[in-house]
Amino acid sequence: RPASVIKECLENSIDAGANKIDISLVDSGKKKIIVSDDGSGMDESDLKLCLLKHATSKIHTVDDLFRINSLGFRGEALSSIETISRLSIQSRTADSTIGNEISNYVAVDNSVKSSSNSKERFSLKKIAMNFGTRIIVDDLFYNTPARLNYLKNDYVELNHISDIVKKYALA
Repeated sequence: RPASVIKECLENSIDAGANKIDISLVDSGKKKIIVSDDGSGMDESDLKLCLLKHATSKIHTVDDLFRINSLGFRGEALSSIETISRLSIQSRTADSTIGNEISNYVAVDNSVKSSSNSKERFSLKKIAMNFGTRIIVDDLFYNTPARLNYLKNDYVELNHISDIVKKYALA
């Protein structure tokens, strides 16, 4: 549900040391979710890594498994979100002068084309932006319409999102 996407994005922002996190929704997250933060951001290599299944930039040795000091491994669920939505992640580190955007779709003549059928699964480009990360999730479950039938009305879905945000804000 959209609340699960919000939870993952919030945890990523908190792990990145964000002081400010903005959340925007269209149709209670079913149509669009945008989570922006002013955290540490990701460089180009981390952006590519965060969309791979079972990938993390936080574990380099076996001993790191015993020193986990974060809510998650930035990107562990992003690969799952990517498979059920049109996903775009924009990010810039504070020491970089330009950001990067990775997407699983490309805009072509005012329409949207999935890039997953092409030789290159993701498109990557340079963009101007402030430091931090912006995750844009469009058309949740667009390619698995049966999942949409299990979602409740907008009021119920928004309440789930509100509960998650309140819990993290209070923590």
